[in-house]
Amino acid sequence: MIKKEFIIIGRLGNLTNDDEDFQFLPNENFPSAAFTKVEKLYLIFTEHRVFFVEVKKFSKQNSKYWISFQDDGVKEEFDVRKSAKLAIPKNSYHAVEQGDEFVDITNFKAYEDDLFLGNIIDFIYTPGHRIIVIVDDNDKELLIPEVDYYLLESDQDKKVAYFQNTKSLREL
Repeated sequence: MIKKEFIIIGRLGNLTNDDEDFQFLPNENFPSAAFTKVEKLYLIFTEHRVFFVEVKKFSKQNSKYWISFQDDGVKEEFDVRKSAKLAIPKNSYHAVEQGDEFVDITNFKAYEDDLFLGNIIDFIYTPGHRIIVIVDDNDKELLIPEVDYYLLESDQDKKVAYFQNTKSLREL
């Protein structure tokens, strides 16, 4: 489950500084150029204990990364477990990596003009953009690239996404 939903971006190191910030040891998935945009992430401790935490501060000092959290209990859990991976949801990771703010439109209704296309149930991530997965009332899937050519806009209040130019995709 963890591998499907999250991308591991590094782990906490054993060092803490005077401010009780943790040393952060990034891995190859770490989006260093845009990481300061990440406000919340997951700490995955051994035995798959997962904490959803808010980042208080992230900094780089003397070629080392440091991170602290708003939440209580992180240090105590780390002292017991001695290991924690940092992870962010795939949706957030791709938004940070590509410099975009992806809006979560999962469970939105999809329309093109007055035609109900179905419900948005998931996304497929590609290097260029997300592919929106829509399932209609007959359980037929429709895959639409999340680009301006197809996606017009989404209404967060009404939980509706509006599309255009999907006729050729629907005929497949």
